[in-house]
Order: sequence, then C-alpha cells, then structure tokens
Amino acid sequence: MQENELKVEIQHLMAKDIAVSNSEDFNYASEIVLNFTNLKKKINEYWAEPIRKAHEAHKALTAKRNEMLRPIEANEKIIRNRISSYLTEQKRKRDEEQRKIDEKRMRQEAAEKRKLEERAMRAEASGKIEKAESLRELKEDVYIPPAIVVSEVNKTTRTDTGVVSAKTDIEVTITDVKELLMAITEGKAPVSIVDISKPKLKKFIKDMGIKNIPGCEIREIVDASFRCKT
Repeated sequence: MQENELKVEIQHLMAKDIAVSNSEDFNYASEIVLNFTNLKKKINEYWAEPIRKAHEAHKALTAKRNEMLRPIEANEKIIRNRISSYLTEQKRKRDEEQRKIDEKRMRQEAAEKRKLEERAMRAEASGKIEKAESLRELKEDVYIPPAIVVSEVNKTTRTDTGVVSAKTDIEVTITDVKELLMAITEGKAPVSIVDISKPKLKKFIKDMGIKNIPGCEIREIVDASFRCKT
C-alpha cells in the first residue's frame, strides 16, 4: 500500500460523524472504530521500516557525537566544580568578614548610645531637662554607616574568549519525603512543588480496590476493547 492510498482511507473514515444512543448505533460505531484500528495498523506497518532506519541512523550519529563530547564534558565538569568551590569559599570568607564588621559597627553604635543616655541621665538629675531631651534625640540619631566588604572576585569577569558571571544559588537535598509532605500540608511549602504521578496513583487505587481516598474523585467507567480479525 502506498502513502496516497493510506491518505484516501484516512479521509474516507474521517468523514464519519455518528452518535451512539442505541444498539444499532453501537454496532455501527464499533465497526468504525475497528476500521480505525485496522487503518492504524496499516499506517504503523507502512512507516515501520523508514522509522527503524532513521532511528538506527540517529543512534549511530548520537553515539559518535557523544563520544566526542564525553572527554570535554568530563573535564569541564571537574573545572566547573573547582571554580564553584573557589567561589563558594570566597563568599564564605566575605560573609564572615562582613559579619564581624557589622557586629563591630553595632557595638560601636550601642556604646555611643549608652554614653549619650548616661549624659542625659546626669543632665536630668541636675534639672537640665531640655539638655537631657536634646541628648536623647542625639542618641536616637546615632548611625554608623556600614562598611561593605569587597569581594576578591568580580561578579562579572571578561576574558579574551567571553564573559564569566558569578551567581549565587542553593543546593537542595530531600532527606525525608514524609516530613516535606507534612510541611506542605501545614502551608510551609507550596503544593505546586509536588508532581503526582496519575498513572501510579490509578494503579495503586485499582490494585488496592479503594473506593474513596481524600483529595480524589474516583468514578467507575466502562470502556470497550477492540480487536480486528486477523
């Protein structure tokens, strides 16, 4: 059978538009579906060999490409990991230095505020109310600008062959699925992070004979199985 003949058969069957409301309709519709089944078999048989050859060619070419890429990607991964380790360590050092500087700044601010409060209390004790209020206003305005630690590595580095940008990311490892699901039910994580496999869920429900399960609507349906005569 040629491709054009198959297309003619497809057009012929596609013209069918029927409703199924009685046994006569059922028999007629079933015959149409059996014709569909038979035609699909013809189409699959027609394209089987070209697809097989294309698949074999694709596999062969993909294998050659992967063979060339494999050593490059292996070495690239090693170097990328070393770069990532270096950048991560530099960030850790910078964050630690920034923390120490921020803590020192906060201690200095607190010490200055204490001094002003002590002076205000002494002025208050001497009956100098206005001076005490003025000193407390100064205390509220105490602010030491933060010193920002400059990273050893620029966020963007330009080389002769391109541009390298450092970006901060996170690494997530699921250690306990049940605890994660509990966090989702408690609203601590969004439901959208869960990807439920409907085929596996359906198999579980069928195998266990479950009629009702929270969060699911289980409805029994009757379908038909069609097999063409050989």
